[in-house]
Amino acid sequence: MPAVARTSAAKIIAAARRLVERHGAERLSMQDVAQVVGIQAPSLYKRYADRAALLRDVRLSVSAQVQRTLARAATTGNASDDLRAIARAQHSYALRAPHLYALLFTGVPLAVADHESTAALVLDRMAVHGEPRNALAAARLLVSFVHGFSTMECAGAFHLGGSVEASFDSGLDLLLASTKR
Repeated sequence: MPAVARTSAAKIIAAARRLVERHGAERLSMQDVAQVVGIQAPSLYKRYADRAALLRDVRLSVSAQVQRTLARAATTGNASDDLRAIARAQHSYALRAPHLYALLFTGVPLAVADHESTAALVLDRMAVHGEPRNALAAARLLVSFVHGFSTMECAGAFHLGGSVEASFDSGLDLLLASTKR
């Protein structure tokens, strides 16, 4: 008779997410995850070949959460307002969960399919907001701005005074104005 499973992949991923959120991916250990879910570390290897495989599933979980967050933000009915809402939602997520956000951009890139719905969301709004033939370049510009700004803010890189939030909004306004039809 097979042994009864003492945990599930969902519980393992949730525990690993909490640990990454608290300490960063570089400090995640299989031993710590096992301890949180109440099993022995060797039992994790029945589900995950190694730490990298577990981190990949955590990244997929975070990616799906970010996709849902951005989709919920993009419901104003106006392409320009949706793009602002998407940018602010991504920025807010990065500030709220910097270690999880950073995990999205570390290691082996996720498959294109894991980003398609988010990319389609931004591309669709950008094609309506600006010139359709420039939508891809403009979408990349927007995503790069938000990611770069968010990453720098999370790292505490803005030391020149003034409101960082106002700077984000001004930069976003400038970027969207430059890509407007």
